[in-house]
Amino acid sequence: MIEPVAAPADLPFEERYALLLWLYVRYSAEHARITFSKTIAGGERLEWMVEEFVKANHAATRAYAATLIERGLVPDMPLPSLVYAIVGMVRLPFVLAREAQLAMGYDFMKGKAIDAHANCAIQLLMHR
Repeated sequence: MIEPVAAPADLPFEERYALLLWLYVRYSAEHARITFSKTIAGGERLEWMVEEFVKANHAATRAYAATLIERGLVPDMPLPSLVYAIVGMVRLPFVLAREAQLAMGYDFMKGKAIDAHANCAIQLLMHR
């Protein structure tokens, strides 16, 4: 779980959010299959994950997403759509890592590729 407090509160918004995105990308690379498999399967384990981790993370993410919209970094849109667009952008390459390896010869699971993907997400969301 990525705790919002993992990024120092004294950082400016852009730096704090970039750090949280980077941490989320790293987490997603390390836990890609388990989180997606539980989401697809559903059931008690998913319900537990949502109650214990997802709701708290989404609450923090919604606040950051609202700030992205307020600052004009992303267009005005429903927050759930933006949150899940971020979730998909961050997590999906790691779930599809084998496909990407076969189709593009690119290994998303290598350290440099993980960092490059984190930088990509940050650049797309923060116009850096």
